[in-house]
Order: sequence, then C-alpha cells, then structure tokens
Amino acid sequence: MFRIAITRSHSAAHLLFALLLVLAAQAARAVEFTDGFTLRADTGEQVGLLVGLPNFRLGHGKCVLMLAPDRPELAKSALGLAISEGKNAGQLTWDKLEPALVVRHRGMSFLRITEAGEVVNSVGAVIGKAEALPEKAKK
Repeated sequence: MFRIAITRSHSAAHLLFALLLVLAAQAARAVEFTDGFTLRADTGEQVGLLVGLPNFRLGHGKCVLMLAPDRPELAKSALGLAISEGKNAGQLTWDKLEPALVVRHRGMSFLRITEAGEVVNSVGAVIGKAEALPEKAKK
C-alpha cells in the first residue's frame, strides 16, 4: 500500500505524478490464480485457454490447453504452436512456484506464466500474455 503525504509545497503536477505511480504499481500487480487463463498474443488477441483441474488456487494439479484463436492465422504463432503441442502431448500438470506457475509435460517444464502474466516457453522466450479468467459469480 502506498501513502501520499500532501503538503502545501506539493504542486498539482507532483500530486498527479504520485497518483500515476500508485496506479501503475497496482496495474503491475501479480497475476491472479483462478480457474484458468486466456492466453493472448502480443496484439491482445486470444489464441487459447489454459484451464486448471480443479483450479489454479492450489499448489499443483492437472491442466488442459485449448486452442481457440480469434483469427485462424494465430494458430501458427509461437503461442498457437505451443498450445497445439501441449494439447497433443497428453496429460499436463502444473506447479505453483511463487511467483510463477509452471506447466509441465512428463515432469519437464513446458510453459511458464510469470508474475507479470507473461507466457514463457521452455527455452525462455516470451510468446504471449496470460489473463486470468473471471471468477464465477457467487450466489
């Protein structure tokens, strides 16, 4: 949490700058662990989904990758190819290694979702962004 002390010596520009810093820090917060993630290209377009079984709030579990691109050509992007490879590989597991989530196939790291929401492949290249799926509405 940030606190801003306001004195008479602060100009409106200084206060606006401090407010922008606070908002930027909140926007850069850690990725949420919910039921799953929408996996997006750098353009923001959806390429696929990563769904945790039963969810990603636990410390480990199974998961499923699904290719669901906004445009067909996104299936041939680095992220689309990784999703297809993971889907075809068979059973995937995941471990929450704070602050990241690691997706594994046969014990080997396959994809990683960083604290900043970046999707990183097995050789360390950033291939997309992960956005937490919204929580289900509670009754």
